[in-house]
Amino acid sequence: MREASLGHHTRPLRVDEFRGFAIADDMAPVIFVNHADAPGARLFTLIHELCHIWTGVSGISDGEESSAHRSETVCNAVAAEFLVPEQEFRQDLPAWTERTQRSDCRPSYHTARNAQLSKPFSRAVLSQAFNGHLALREAGELLGINSAKLRRCAEEVRL
Repeated sequence: MREASLGHHTRPLRVDEFRGFAIADDMAPVIFVNHADAPGARLFTLIHELCHIWTGVSGISDGEESSAHRSETVCNAVAAEFLVPEQEFRQDLPAWTERTQRSDCRPSYHTARNAQLSKPFSRAVLSQAFNGHLALREAGELLGINSAKLRRCAEEVRL
C-alpha cells in the first residue's frame, strides 16, 4: 500500500515521522510506503520493508540511520546493497572520482537541464517556438531557461 494522507479528516503523513512499515504475517503480510516521500526514497523503503517480510520481523522505518533494532540495520543494509551493490560501487569509484575532479568533464547547464526534460518535449517546444507557434518567452518558461538562450539549448538537443 502507499498513501500520502489517510483522507480528508486527517493530516498528511509526514516523512519525518515514518517512511513505511511492514507487518510480517504468515497469511496476509502488509507493506505500507509513505507516498509523500521522494521517489528514490520510496523505492529504498519498499525494499527495506520487503526485507522485514522475508525475515518475518514486523517493523517501522522512521528514516533514522542509527536505529537500535538489529532488524532495521539488516534491512537498511539489504536495501542499500540491492540498489547500489558494493562491488560495483567500489569498482566504479576511482573512475568517477577522477572524472569529477576534471573541470572539462562537467556538462554545461543546458546539457544538465536537458537531461531533466525529455528530448521529445524539448524538441517540440523549441520547434513550436522557432516556427512562431509559441512565444519565445513561453518556450523559455516551459524549458526553465531564459528565452535568449533558446538557440543554445536547441544546439544541445540537436534540433
